[in-house]
Amino acid sequence: MAIIDYKELEKILLLFFDNITKDILNGINILSFDGRVSNGRKRNKTIKNDKINPLNMLNVYSTKDQLCIASRMIDSKTNEIPTMEKLLGELYIKDCIITNDALNTQKDTVAAIVDGFADYVMPIKGDHPTFYKELQGYFDNKMQEYIIAGKLNTAYKKTHEYKNGFVITYEYFQTTDINWYQDKEDWKKLHSIGLRKKTIEKADESKIEYQYYISSLFINIDLFAKVIRDEWQVENKLHWHLDVTFKQDKNKTVDKNALASLEIVNKFYLGILNRIKKYYNNISLKRIMGILAVDIETNFLQLIAFLVLSDGFCPSK
Repeated sequence: MAIIDYKELEKILLLFFDNITKDILNGINILSFDGRVSNGRKRNKTIKNDKINPLNMLNVYSTKDQLCIASRMIDSKTNEIPTMEKLLGELYIKDCIITNDALNTQKDTVAAIVDGFADYVMPIKGDHPTFYKELQGYFDNKMQEYIIAGKLNTAYKKTHEYKNGFVITYEYFQTTDINWYQDKEDWKKLHSIGLRKKTIEKADESKIEYQYYISSLFINIDLFAKVIRDEWQVENKLHWHLDVTFKQDKNKTVDKNALASLEIVNKFYLGILNRIKKYYNNISLKRIMGILAVDIETNFLQLIAFLVLSDGFCPSK
């Protein structure tokens, strides 16, 4: 695995995946960029050995394909920002919507997205303190009331969720009223700004969280809300499974390229498992892996045949 170019391995597996599967979802593809650290490789400096840093990878998760479509190592001397900008130039992102964590909300990154004929929805946090405070001031209680009431060039959406005894209310505010922002021309194709207000209620307790966004989208509150919700899929449907289902952090492989290649294989396998989960009555992926492992040679071939044939058969349960 150490002598395999992990990027070439990724290309081969993605091509194979594309040949044996069909799109799960129609419509716009949302690509979520996020970094993940594999700590199993990490070693402290000793008398005999130098310090070894953990493997840090930037992953791109496609909500349409439910698959990690690209991974790149992040140099230990830098961070995700230049890696994301470079990767955007390598990927075909036309007509996609790009989202990421606040660290990667950068003007050059936005420009790279627009140059690739894609759109973006990006969070603004303390990395841009002045802009963040201006957004806080703009979306005050009075402005929220105006938007809820149907103020011109704005939109509003409200949803409820019930989790573990909590009632979670999400409120989404979007507006194209951005002429007040002095530096709006610095953010390429900036068409709207928005707010997600999250209210968590349990018994007599209540907590409110605010998250502010910039976007190239015009008013489309349903799409705006969907992108914000789906942003977390890279954590919930990719990184969580790498940590828990595949126990990636327990992999002690020291060679960086070998570890990256092994992680690429796990991501490919995760994409396959996501496609067949419903045929196992949505049991956990770990249990499905256990079933397949009883006779992996036979079951894997049946699994591939099932994915290739639209009316195929499910591997033996």
